[in-house]
Amino acid sequence: MTNPMDLAQDIGFTEEEVCTLCEKFSVDFEQMKEWYNGYNLNGTAIYNPYTRA
Repeated sequence: MTNPMDLAQDIGFTEEEVCTLCEKFSVDFEQMKEWYNGYNLNGTAIYNPYTRA
């Protein structure tokens, strides 16, 4: 996607959402960041579970 416009928040999870979920389920945020981070849309870091190799 070359121009995400307002879709950034709808394509995966934001870093804030991932951080909150990690705290809730006692999961290491840095490990999640390594596994799932990979997109930056309009300045929003996106974590997408469907892109994990």
